[in-house]
Amino acid sequence: MTESSTPKQSSAIKAAWISVQILWYLGWVIVAVSLALLIATTFTSFRVDYVRLPVNVTFEEPLYAATSRADVLPVVGYEGSVVVDADRMGNQGVWVMLPFLLSIGYMIIVYQLRELLRNVRTGHPFNRDNARRLRTIGYLVIAAGPVFGLMSHIYARLHVSQLHIPGGKIDIPFDVHPFVIFAGLIVLVVAHVFDYGTQLQSEQDMTI
Repeated sequence: MTESSTPKQSSAIKAAWISVQILWYLGWVIVAVSLALLIATTFTSFRVDYVRLPVNVTFEEPLYAATSRADVLPVVGYEGSVVVDADRMGNQGVWVMLPFLLSIGYMIIVYQLRELLRNVRTGHPFNRDNARRLRTIGYLVIAAGPVFGLMSHIYARLHVSQLHIPGGKIDIPFDVHPFVIFAGLIVLVVAHVFDYGTQLQSEQDMTI
């Protein structure tokens, strides 16, 4: 009686593989849409209806007082956030670049997960490649928070001079998204565990 070369997979592994496959193909759609949007806003007259500036606004007067004058950019939403007319913001290519860069980072992360699960499905979870892939994911996740916060802050700085809101105090926060950084650190810890598991597996194979 011969045993199958492919180990029996648990339902959790199968579900994880299907989920990653869905994320992988969905990621290609996201990349295509974000790239098309970047090209359209950079080289054509196409504009997004509204661009939300990452600024905080505290109003001393009711919100309608800031929208009643013709020389004021329209304010839409609620206290604490401002949405401005995209046509008044000039070239949106700089801002639309951010979703494209995030989609590329997303694809790199999903690719690493896909290859990691491929090794798990073949019965080789503990190897150097999987530890390296987890470290790559961890570093990307850690970098995503500060990079997104920095680009948002720079974009707000470039355009905040166009805002004139009577009775409104504008503040531009710099958010590094600590929860994202924390998630990346957890992934790095898991990568260290995988690396240690690889060493134990190698020692066991040598002993046998």
